[in-house]
Amino acid sequence: MPASIQRDATREVASLAVHSRRTETHDLATEIAGQLPQREKQPIWNALRDACVAKCQRVDRLRANPPPKKGGEGFHLARTVKWLAEISTEVGGFIELLRWLQPDEPMSAKEARESILLWAGQNGKEEDLKRLVRRIGRRERRGHPITRREVAIQALEFHVTTKTTWLAIAAHTCPCSKPSHGKSCAEAIRRNVIRLKAILRKYSIPIPN
Repeated sequence: MPASIQRDATREVASLAVHSRRTETHDLATEIAGQLPQREKQPIWNALRDACVAKCQRVDRLRANPPPKKGGEGFHLARTVKWLAEISTEVGGFIELLRWLQPDEPMSAKEARESILLWAGQNGKEEDLKRLVRRIGRRERRGHPITRREVAIQALEFHVTTKTTWLAIAAHTCPCSKPSHGKSCAEAIRRNVIRLKAILRKYSIPIPN
């Protein structure tokens, strides 16, 4: 089995994912799409959101078509390893995109991935999924400060629509407590936008005009 699967999913998760037969399911894509409705006049955020939902749809398709269990008719180890690699990759992409849409991090990326894989291998109950998505994406408290990822999305959207300087963008989007936002604020925002653009390229998400 590839080292990446051994690293990203425990043996118990893999066993559950391959051997279980689900009797009660709920689509991950349906849950995420419901929790993250599209936003008016926020094309970058919506593009990330749509890519995240697409990842969830691929996870749901893989869950619906697991390989035959060990000892059963049609079982083949190579097919099982390929299926595990595919679902682990799609879950990893979903987690990475979700962290840009709901940026607080009460769970580590590894914990989030293993939890989703565990949910995928069990019955996939709706209430379990709702609780898990809340834990992955955001803290259960009000008034948390705006994050760098949220600012990066806002800044890139502002840059795409206005074509203005980073200094001017910082004046509109920087969340720091300084009375005025100078070059250091602008540079911090620019670096975070570079990270955001890397994510967009990684998942082939075009930047809307």
